[in-house]
Amino acid sequence: MTLSDRAFDVLAFGAHPDDLEVAMGGTAAKLAKQGLRLLFVDLTDGEPARYAQPNVRREQAVRAAATLGVERLVAVAGRHTHRGQEGTLRMGAAS
Repeated sequence: MTLSDRAFDVLAFGAHPDDLEVAMGGTAAKLAKQGLRLLFVDLTDGEPARYAQPNVRREQAVRAAATLGVERLVAVAGRHTHRGQEGTLRMGAAS
C-alpha cells in the first residue's frame, strides 16, 4: 500500500526536515494519541545542512515522526536550494 492509497486526517507541510516537529510536535503527538492519522511532508531534504553531516536532519526527522506517531514523506521537491522557490515547491507538492 502506498501513501496515495491511504487516508490521513491531518496533512502538514514543512520546508525542511525537523520544521514540523519544532512547530507542532506536541500537537501532532496529541492528535496521534487521539487516533488521528497524520502525514508530515517535507518540501526539501534540508541539505546542505549548516550544522550537521549529510542526511542527519532526515534521519532525525524520521525518528521523531515515529516517536510522535506521525507518518512522513521526505523531500517531495528535492534539495534545499535558495529562497524564492517557495511557490514552485508548493505547486510541485500539490501536483
